[in-house]
Amino acid sequence: SSPSKRACDNCHKRKVKCVGEQPCRSCRQAGIACTYNTLPQKKGPKGNRAKVLSEIRESQKPIHADEWEGKIGSRPAITAGLLSVTLVQTCLEYYYSDRFALHSLQPIIHHEQFTVLRNTIGQSGEAYCLLAAMCANIILYADAATAPLFRTSLPQLSRLTGSELGIVLLKESMHVRQNVDYREQPSHHSVLTSWCYYVCFIRIRRSRTAWTYLQEAITLARLLEMHKEVTYTPGPGTAEKRALYWLLFTSERAEAIRSHQSVFLYPTIRTPIVDQSYLGPGVAAGLDYLVHLYRRLDDRFFRAWNQVERREPDVNYIQQGLATPLPHDNAFTEAQSIELRITQCWLRLSLWQLCVTQGWLNRVLHEGGPISLDSPLEVCRESLHWLEHCSFGAKDIHGTPFMEKIYLIGSCLLDFARINQCDLKEISDLIRRFANELSSSQSGQHYAQPLWTQFQSFSETHFVPSFPGPGAPRAANPPTLMTVPSNAPPPESRISPPIHGSHPVPLYVPPLASQTGEHFVPVPPPHAFRSSPSTALHDLSLGDTVSPHGATYPTAQVPGGGGGPETTPMPY
Repeated sequence: SSPSKRACDNCHKRKVKCVGEQPCRSCRQAGIACTYNTLPQKKGPKGNRAKVLSEIRESQKPIHADEWEGKIGSRPAITAGLLSVTLVQTCLEYYYSDRFALHSLQPIIHHEQFTVLRNTIGQSGEAYCLLAAMCANIILYADAATAPLFRTSLPQLSRLTGSELGIVLLKESMHVRQNVDYREQPSHHSVLTSWCYYVCFIRIRRSRTAWTYLQEAITLARLLEMHKEVTYTPGPGTAEKRALYWLLFTSERAEAIRSHQSVFLYPTIRTPIVDQSYLGPGVAAGLDYLVHLYRRLDDRFFRAWNQVERREPDVNYIQQGLATPLPHDNAFTEAQSIELRITQCWLRLSLWQLCVTQGWLNRVLHEGGPISLDSPLEVCRESLHWLEHCSFGAKDIHGTPFMEKIYLIGSCLLDFARINQCDLKEISDLIRRFANELSSSQSGQHYAQPLWTQFQSFSETHFVPSFPGPGAPRAANPPTLMTVPSNAPPPESRISPPIHGSHPVPLYVPPLASQTGEHFVPVPPPHAFRSSPSTALHDLSLGDTVSPHGATYPTAQVPGGGGGPETTPMPY
């Protein structure tokens, strides 16, 4: 055939000279097919000048605000193929699997609701956002062994790790949600999506961002009046809706302790135990026990914790609720049990720290309440007992929030040892065991080294020989620890300074010698506030709890003259 007057498609793309043959010389040398499918563009001016001028004038014409059509409510721009059927089905199976027990920790969505979401993501932007957020939440909870199970149909994402794929889904959900007007027209799906964002950001250790989304979920829940019992009409999804409210309630209180914030939700609806026929006896009773732990932390407790006022809450009443033993029941998963036990220990130590820093411990001890001078030692022994008798998977599934509680319990033990003469050999052994628990998990390694650094500083000040770091094998004959000599200076003069750095470290707890009566030092005046205990914790308390079938616990009503919350609505 005669040579063409234009270049072939490949030479045009490569911008090389083409002789116009079929095939041309360049394509023959490269071993590729030579085609002439591209239509040549017309030369000369494009379009009608008069038409262009009218379009310019139209674009510059002033308009009124009510004529503007924004993007809100328009069809969201989603990434096709990201939420594949296989990926969603895998997440669904993982969520309801008895092996991983994630549904027992977060009973927030029914199996049928999950299926409806999967079938409506093409028509509803809100459904797409929720499903992507739920999948991100589930994938970020998966451990390293199960992460390869989650795969998307996009080839460019095939090599991502489980956590990386979870972050991609989280960003996709947040991007699409920008086109959804969920604030003006909130729904239960809106609350659930914001809750999933909170959980995801907690998992990746972005606590401030997580707090903002938790507050967004709480605000949307209050707009929907989820704090009123009348909104819980019998029907599909009511049990999961009630469980979501209580998860918001417990998570807000845990985060308020960690970051010294105020609370806005109160125990104003019926407890989850009423839905045990829908959620399952173990799931409902476990969440019910978790609510029982947090509901006694009233407004007066948080005002004292946040240094708003010095008026003392009913410490004995709170401690009695926190000391309620955890019932044994085979219906509960191991993950539920260990999360609830560690949460209970952490809350007991938080109350102890508050009593010490505010100067209330002396009065509490003389009243013979459940708090004792050696409470940190007792709580740490109990915590390690449960941790060392629990499987790795049941602990690792909780991730960063759970590991941070372990770190804070160990840090409180060091604060106790700094200010009180005690058996330093036992202290060093307990700290070593805490550090080993943290270093055994990938999410806990972030806290193992800071805890060990604190112990090294403590050992140098208190004449304790330094030992190998966490995870090192225990020596057959460990060095003998030196005890504090009888003529040593009082504990307050041997206190090591607080450790500063990027890791959360509890503040120095004042000397306990002033609380034991023998060397009593008067409590400073109200204006001389001591630092309240710093508890940098990403505690999620995601409904992982344990309790017998149909178990009931004392209500949050304060006994007469008991210093209960005056502003707290009457609980059920």
